[in-house]
Amino acid sequence: MIVRVFMFLVLISATSVAAEDFTGSWSIVYPKNGVEQYDDYFELYLIQQGNEICGLHFGSARGTAKIDSSFGSDPSPTVSGEVEKNRAKIEIRSSHSVAPIEGTFVHHGGFGEWRVNDPGEDRPITIPVRAELNTVPPVDLGPIDLEELCSQ
Repeated sequence: MIVRVFMFLVLISATSVAAEDFTGSWSIVYPKNGVEQYDDYFELYLIQQGNEICGLHFGSARGTAKIDSSFGSDPSPTVSGEVEKNRAKIEIRSSHSVAPIEGTFVHHGGFGEWRVNDPGEDRPITIPVRAELNTVPPVDLGPIDLEELCSQ
């Protein structure tokens, strides 16, 4: 009987894989047309609470001539999502799009893989279709308290 209980507990612990925590700053810098001085950026600043994600984003295009950011005089969360193990379904509300951009963000330890679900014509150029983002040290968001912003 004790052996059966032990085997049952081992089976349960083996099948329940802990979910990755998406909390943190994620960033990619990529040269536009291979010219280093015209780098574009895509960044996500995320907080995970349970299986929910909330956060801010920053994207640039055309060598930062076009900016898409949730930072401003009245910031509000522009990233929301739901986590299942190491994968999150995320929506980004871009200032350059009427509809939210839906995508998948997969956590691979020190980096994450972003992919837009439907890269249709309405997607703003400030949000890449695919990107491999790295975790970066916490970014100073100035007067913005992301935890407070996401708890409202």
